[in-house]
Amino acid sequence: MTAGYDGGPWLYNYSNAKRLGYVNGVTSLFVDLDKNDRYDTITSPYFDGETNVVYQAAANSWSGKLVP
Repeated sequence: MTAGYDGGPWLYNYSNAKRLGYVNGVTSLFVDLDKNDRYDTITSPYFDGETNVVYQAAANSWSGKLVP
């Protein structure tokens, strides 16, 4: 893994031809399970229907500005 990997999307049902798919998680944690000083496992929270409800609520209240 290289710098910038953290936060990368986990895609579900991705189509190379259409370049479309669903993000169902993001890389959040790196782990060296076998203790050989190399990362061998990554984890992600799972995005489900409840996550989508929160996202839609946030999207509907977007002001268009990051700083007031």
